[in-house]
Amino acid sequence: MVLFYNSFKRVRDNELKALYYIDKNEIGNAETLLHRNLKTGTDSVLTYDLLIRIYNQKKDYSSLIKTLNTGIKKTGKKDFYRKLKKAAVASKLFQDIEDLSS
Repeated sequence: MVLFYNSFKRVRDNELKALYYIDKNEIGNAETLLHRNLKTGTDSVLTYDLLIRIYNQKKDYSSLIKTLNTGIKKTGKKDFYRKLKKAAVASKLFQDIEDLSS
């Protein structure tokens, strides 16, 4: 029980620190902390939401899709992440088509 609490606390601490780093525009530090949470196998929606936000901002499509896939497997927001993944794929497809026609 103590181990579970410590793991949960560490995930929450990393999320709070990541929010601080995002606010200070230190995206790399935030990403590193959130990846630590993923390594623990967390199901914390905030971790996934923050990583999705970071990858969308960085236009890192590959990492965005990987994070959405993991969120689908690990969290209670499976349906939401599936819909978001479909929207991200469609958006990328339309962007690529637009880039080709320019």
